[in-house]
Amino acid sequence: MKSTFKMATACVALCSANAVLAQNQPENSSETEIEEIVVTAQRRDQALSDVPMSIAVVSNESLAKNSVADTSGLVALAPGLTGKAQGIATPVFAIRGISTNSIGIGGESSIGVFWDEAYLGRLESSNLPLYDIERVEVLKGPQSTLFGRNASAGAISITSRRPTNQLGGDLSVSYGSFDRVEATGGVSIPLSDALRFRAAGLYRRSDGTERNVLLNVNAAGGETIAARGVLMFEPSNGAKFELISNYVRDNGTGFPSETIDPVLSALSGVTVNPFDGKHAMDAATFERRRTFTSALKGSIDLTDTLSLKSITSYLNTRFDRQFDVDGSAVPLLQSRFRDYRNKTFGQELRLVGENGAANWFIGAAYFGERVSQSVDLTYSEAAVLGSTVIPADTFFAGQPAFAVCNEPLTSTIFGQPCQAAALEQISGSGRNSSFSVFGDLAYDFSDKLTVAVGGRWSRDNKRFAYEVPATVSVGATLNGRNLFTSPTAGQLQFNKSWSSFQPRFVLSYDVGADSLVFASASRGFKAGGFDPTPNPTDVAFNSEDVWAYEIGARHQSTDRNFRASASLYFQDYRGYQIQVLRGGTTNTINAPRVHSFGGEVEMFWRPARTLSFEGNVALNSATFRELTSGSVNLSGNRLLYSPTLTAFGAVDWSMVKNDDFAISTRLSLRHEGRQFFSKENRTDESSGAFTLADAALSFAWTNPNLQLRLFGRNLFNKRYLIYAVDQGFGVVVNRGEPRIFGVEARIGF
Repeated sequence: MKSTFKMATACVALCSANAVLAQNQPENSSETEIEEIVVTAQRRDQALSDVPMSIAVVSNESLAKNSVADTSGLVALAPGLTGKAQGIATPVFAIRGISTNSIGIGGESSIGVFWDEAYLGRLESSNLPLYDIERVEVLKGPQSTLFGRNASAGAISITSRRPTNQLGGDLSVSYGSFDRVEATGGVSIPLSDALRFRAAGLYRRSDGTERNVLLNVNAAGGETIAARGVLMFEPSNGAKFELISNYVRDNGTGFPSETIDPVLSALSGVTVNPFDGKHAMDAATFERRRTFTSALKGSIDLTDTLSLKSITSYLNTRFDRQFDVDGSAVPLLQSRFRDYRNKTFGQELRLVGENGAANWFIGAAYFGERVSQSVDLTYSEAAVLGSTVIPADTFFAGQPAFAVCNEPLTSTIFGQPCQAAALEQISGSGRNSSFSVFGDLAYDFSDKLTVAVGGRWSRDNKRFAYEVPATVSVGATLNGRNLFTSPTAGQLQFNKSWSSFQPRFVLSYDVGADSLVFASASRGFKAGGFDPTPNPTDVAFNSEDVWAYEIGARHQSTDRNFRASASLYFQDYRGYQIQVLRGGTTNTINAPRVHSFGGEVEMFWRPARTLSFEGNVALNSATFRELTSGSVNLSGNRLLYSPTLTAFGAVDWSMVKNDDFAISTRLSLRHEGRQFFSKENRTDESSGAFTLADAALSFAWTNPNLQLRLFGRNLFNKRYLIYAVDQGFGVVVNRGEPRIFGVEARIGF
C-alpha cells in the first residue's frame, strides 16, 4: 500500500511539473496538439479531463495500433483490467481483482458490458469482436448507480463509429501466423441533410494455434462473420435518433485444454508440455454462436435546458459448445453446453437537465430476459470405473473379487454391461426481470468545487427451473445416484427477489494548472441467482454487495499533449460470488467477505510531433477475508485472475514524417504478475509472472490515404497460461497466444 501511495504521489508531482513544461512549449507546439477526448462515463458527454473517476479510454486509433480484436486485447491498455477470454463466449475478466466467472444460466456477470449504452448481459454475448469502434471506456469500481445491472466490479462501455455527413469509408485487410486472415471496413452514406447511414463488416478466420494430434484437427481457431448498421436521424428541431444493429456469427474450433497429469499424458501419447502447441483429446471441441443485437436511442429537447432520452434494446444469442473436461485421449468426461438461448429486452428513460451550476438526470429502467440451456456429460464407464475393485462377498456369499466393467460378473450383478458412452443431462431455464429508478445531480458550488450525488433503487426477480433425469448405468447403480449429477424428481422450480439501493458520492476540485483531484464513495450490487448443483439445497446463492472508496488526481496539459491520472482505492465486498467448476458442473458460493485495495497510474506524453510515450502501472491486493471450503480455511488467499502487479509501456516514433509520407515504429511491453485460477491458490493452478513484447513498423501515405503495417505480438514467444484447473481428473491447462507475425493494409476513401 505504501508503494502504491508513492506511485500516486509521484504522478501528482509529475502532473504539476508538466504544467510548467507546458508553459515553455516552442511556438510551433500547435502542430502536436491532439483532439480532446470526450466520454460518457457519467451518462453524459464530458471531456475526459473533467471526469472525477477512474476510467481508461481506448480510442479507435489505439485499438488498431495494438491489434485489439476483442475484449481480451483491452487488458494491456486498461490498468486494473486483467484476465483472458477462454474461448469465444467465456471471457473471464477481473477489474481491480474482482472477477466475473459465472458460466451458468442462473448467475450473471460482475462486470457490465454495454454496447452503445445497451446492456449485453451474459458472458456468452459480451465478448463480441471489436471493429469499426469509436472508443472503449473501461470504468473501474462499482458502477451500479450510473449503469445499473451487474456492474458491481465495473463496466466496459463500447461506442460504435457513427456515420458522417460526407460519403467516405475505410477498408483493412491483414494476414498473419496460423493462416489468420481478417478483413474489416465501413462506409458512411449521407442520405439527406438530416439522415445518414453507416455500414460496417468483419470477416476473420484462423486455422488455430493448437493441434489435436489424436484427432488430427486444429483447435483455438475458427471463423467469424459480423455486420453492423447505424442509422442516424437529426432533424432541425434538436431531436436525435439512432438505430444500431449488430449481427455476429462465430464457428470456432473450441477451447483446447491439455492435461498435465503424467499418467494421462502418457496414455495420450504426448509429453507434459502445454507450450508445444500439441495436445491429444478424444473429444472434438467446438463453439458455435449466433448473436443479434439492436438498440434504438432517441433524444428530444423539451426546452433549452431539458431533454428526454430513451434507450430501447434487444438481444438474441444462440450458442453451442463442447469441451473435453479431462483434456486427454482417455474418454473420462466431455461436456457439451447445447441449445443455449438468451433473449433480452431493455428500456430506459432519462430526463436530463442543465440549470446553471447544476447538471442532473432522473430516470427509470426495465430489463427482462429468458435464458435456457442443456448440458450433456458423456463418459466411458470403463475409463472412469475400470480401476474400481469390488471386494469378495460384497453382493452374495462366494462372489469373487472383480474389477468393475469386467464381464461376466458386471452384467450379472448390475444387470447391464458398462457403457462406452454413458450420458447424464441437466436442463435448465430462467425468466428474469429487473426494474430500477435512479437519479444523479452534479452541482458546481464554485468554479473549483463540484459535488455529485446519485442513487439507484433496483429490484431483481428471478425464476429458475431445472431437471436432471436419472441415468440407467452401472455407475449410477454403484453410486446410488448419477455419477456426476443428482437426479431430480421431475422439474425443480425456484423464485426469488432481491432489492437494493446503490448511492454514490463524488467530490471534485480543480486545483489549477489543468489538474483535478477527486474523492468518491459508491455502493455496488449484484443480485443472487441459482446453479443446478448436485445438492438441491445449494441451488440458490445470495446477492453480492460492495462499498468502494477512492481518491484520485487527473491532469491534462493545455495543448493536450500530456495526460496523467492516479488513484488509490479500497473495496469491501460482502457475499462475493465465486463459481466453482468441478466435473463439468458448476456451483456458485458466497464468500462472506473480500477486500480489494491498491493504486493505478496512467500516462500519455507527446513531447514532439514525431514521438509519444504511454504507460500504466497497477498494484492490487484482492483477498478472501473470510472463506472456508469444507474444513479448509482459505482466508487470506488471493482472488482469481488478480495479479499483484501489472504494467504496460509503449513508445511510438515517426522516423520519417512529412505532409505526404511517414514511417513509424511502435514498441510495447506488458507485464503481469502471478495469478491464480482457483480459490485454493495452488501453484499448479496458476500462471507465473510474464512479460510480453509487441512491435510494429508502419508506412503511411497521405494521397492516397494508405497505410501498410508489419506487426509482431509476443515477439519472444513467452510461455504463460490463461487457464489451469483441476476438475477431478488432474490439472488441465491452456496457454496464452504464442508468437504472431502479420501484415496489414488499410485504406481510407
